[in-house]
Amino acid sequence: MKLRNLLLMISLAVAAMPARAIVPETGLYWMPDFSGTAVYVEHQNGTVVVTIYAFDPETGQAEIYTSAGPLRDDGGWVLQPQPDPPFGNIEGYLPSNWYRGDLYQATHGQPLTGLQFGYSAQSEKVGTITLGFVDANNIQYVVQRDDPPDRFSWPLRRFDFSQGSYIASSFATFPIMIDALGEWVFVDVSDPMAPPLRFDFSQRDPADPPGQVPSEANFAVTYRDPSRDARLVCAKHPEGDSGDPEQPQKADGCELYVGEGLILSARLGDVGLDRIQAFRGALPPAGRNPYRRPETVIGMRVRHADVEPVATLPIIAD
Repeated sequence: MKLRNLLLMISLAVAAMPARAIVPETGLYWMPDFSGTAVYVEHQNGTVVVTIYAFDPETGQAEIYTSAGPLRDDGGWVLQPQPDPPFGNIEGYLPSNWYRGDLYQATHGQPLTGLQFGYSAQSEKVGTITLGFVDANNIQYVVQRDDPPDRFSWPLRRFDFSQGSYIASSFATFPIMIDALGEWVFVDVSDPMAPPLRFDFSQRDPADPPGQVPSEANFAVTYRDPSRDARLVCAKHPEGDSGDPEQPQKADGCELYVGEGLILSARLGDVGLDRIQAFRGALPPAGRNPYRRPETVIGMRVRHADVEPVATLPIIAD
């Protein structure tokens, strides 16, 4: 009964999520190559709240910045409104989600170990922040400071300090592959009568993850649920044609099979740490359609595999 109630709650929650463009994955983001800064992004029902901690370059004192506002769904590849396809009316084009808002520096807040009555926090506008949600694990981060005028842009990656990634590159914007071991529930949001699909991926082939690799590296990994004869096959393919016109090379991503039947697929960039935006059918041929298609199936990880945490927080260590 508890499991049935859990699946029902997941179905209702997921059905309310937009199934079009990438939505922000709530969590902590960082710059893998540079410690010392973290960006926390919270997304709730079309509203984005951002909290940044950084440090003054001269004094080394900690600084806190905040921003909040509506999520936009008309973005393009250059973090500007782009509701129409940039290369003509190509089927499958979906504008991306993005955010732009005023950036405030917070000061004079409450101390860590006590409350001071009559003491109110203050904030001052110091510039603007723009976030482009390019895929499920990465954000394009742009800060424009007012005084002194300055601009900084860098890719951010969702920080995974629990299970760890199967494949990772030190540079944030390149594709990575999560470690999908654990229990997942998939819900078809386009068909409210379709029952949820539950899988417990307890086996991984190859068993030992390669860890951090060059960004151009290719990989293939399969996660298996032996009790349901299910397998999640994920791969990043080498560039170029497969050489077989009957079997063209597929786009990078994952395909879920039960027995010999293909159930659903997801592009690699739509596979997040605990959430997968997927669609019915097979992955399209590589390079055939540069745009993403509407996702109609949402997968949520409801239980991680029994593994030790992979790391402490390197974002605050040198």
